[in-house]
Amino acid sequence: MVWAQSTDIDSHERVEKVAEQSEYIFPSFGVLLWYAYEYVDRFDEVRKLAEEALMIGEVGLVDSYLRII
Repeated sequence: MVWAQSTDIDSHERVEKVAEQSEYIFPSFGVLLWYAYEYVDRFDEVRKLAEEALMIGEVGLVDSYLRII
């Protein structure tokens, strides 16, 4: 079993196509923090994909922004 994570809308479309090829691949939707600025004016599209997603990931907890001492 594999959870395949997207980092933006384009990669989500590719992940969906790959997941169609196997019952053991589960796609999840997300937009990596580094790409979020590209979707400021596309929130409705992001929301629709998030609502349809089996799982949501890539919500912005990137280790370069999170420092644990």
